[in-house]
Amino acid sequence: MSRRRNSRHTRRRERYREATEFRRKVRRNATRFMPGGLAGRIILMVVGILFVVQLVGWIFSDNDRWEFDEPEEVAAEQVIAATQLLDRADAEEREALTDALTGIFLRVHVQSSAPDTGHRLRPDRGGKFEEEARALLGPLKDRDVRIGYRGEWDWDGIITLSVQLLDGNWVVYEFPIRAFGMLQQPSSGIGPWIFWLLVAGAVIWFSNRLVRPLRTFAAAAERLGRDINVDPLPVTGSRELRRASKAFNKMQTRVQRMIDDRSLMLAAIAHDLRTVLTRLRLRAEFIEDAEQQVKAESDIEEMQAMLDAGLAFARGETEVEERRIIDLAELTRSLTDDLTQTDGPARYEGPTSLTYRCGPNEMRRAISNIIRNAIAYGSEADVHLSSGPQGVELTISDKGPGIPTDLHEQVFQPFFRIEDSRNRETGGTGLGLAIARTIARRHGGDVHLKNAIEGGLVVTLTLPTS
Repeated sequence: MSRRRNSRHTRRRERYREATEFRRKVRRNATRFMPGGLAGRIILMVVGILFVVQLVGWIFSDNDRWEFDEPEEVAAEQVIAATQLLDRADAEEREALTDALTGIFLRVHVQSSAPDTGHRLRPDRGGKFEEEARALLGPLKDRDVRIGYRGEWDWDGIITLSVQLLDGNWVVYEFPIRAFGMLQQPSSGIGPWIFWLLVAGAVIWFSNRLVRPLRTFAAAAERLGRDINVDPLPVTGSRELRRASKAFNKMQTRVQRMIDDRSLMLAAIAHDLRTVLTRLRLRAEFIEDAEQQVKAESDIEEMQAMLDAGLAFARGETEVEERRIIDLAELTRSLTDDLTQTDGPARYEGPTSLTYRCGPNEMRRAISNIIRNAIAYGSEADVHLSSGPQGVELTISDKGPGIPTDLHEQVFQPFFRIEDSRNRETGGTGLGLAIARTIARRHGGDVHLKNAIEGGLVVTLTLPTS
């Protein structure tokens, strides 16, 4: 009994697992064909709803499923029934019957002489109406039946159908032409297409207008990531969007306050440390051992340099330079030439001119830091500048020992130095790459490292299209 119960539980778990896996597979396949943007998903949803509505309407309006009598069939049944009734009625009763049969779309009267049916129906006027009418009047096929029309062939025209009664009199039935729909022109087929084009245009316009505030919100968040001091986001739109904008602006204010507090704290620490360093410098002058005095003064100078560099790095994160259009190729080439004269060999390769919108001094500092690092730790620097649809790419490669792959991200941390290649004798503070990446990311780009196959380090600075 226990084994049977366990077997049932096992089968249930297997079925549940199979159903869960099937749902996941269906969800993955559906997501694959789902548009990535919100506007595309809204358009797909609305078009899908319209398609379902159209399909349901088509199903319920199918003539094979819901078949209605044509106007010609209804008229033929009325003529047959009325004719047979008038045949059996006395002469004095026929007038009352014709009055009773007369209505909006049918007038009936009896006369003794052959009626004037008016114009004969032609193929361009009435088509096969006469042929169809005679076929529908099966029980009266042995009678003399005359069909024609009076008046103009228009909305107010009259179709006349006369049938001879058994006693020789004639009963005349008059139907308006409009009752049979013979004046309708064949549809050109353009109307439905125009309708669907208008619907598609309205859906696309509505969807784009609906997601436009979200795009503005995303653009504001991206600008905030580059520059913390951008203007606040306008509080407009729907209630939910206004709440999100207010929360976004409050977040920006709090981040600005935190950065300002940090800057004030760093300024206070720097002031106190400079005071201490000044006292140490004065006391170092009283050291009698000349060698120890030189070492102490060297340590003090290094501490002063690290302090100044750290404060400059902290200020650089909060102070954003005004963007303007410059010649990035000329800036890079002039920097390469200047550093060749002061630091070491550097070669430039790239376009003669490349306009780009950026902070000139910030960009000069970022490129200068990377080239200086390449010369200092790799003997020389090969600078290559290029641009394409994805943006601008600046590659600086050297002939040094490179950096272990597991340290490629750590070298971007402030004050981080690799002891066997970046030591105090080089005069570095470990902030060059950190400052370069901060400036690049502020412009929407980034800085990446990789070791060249033939040896040396390759630093790539990427920037988005200006």
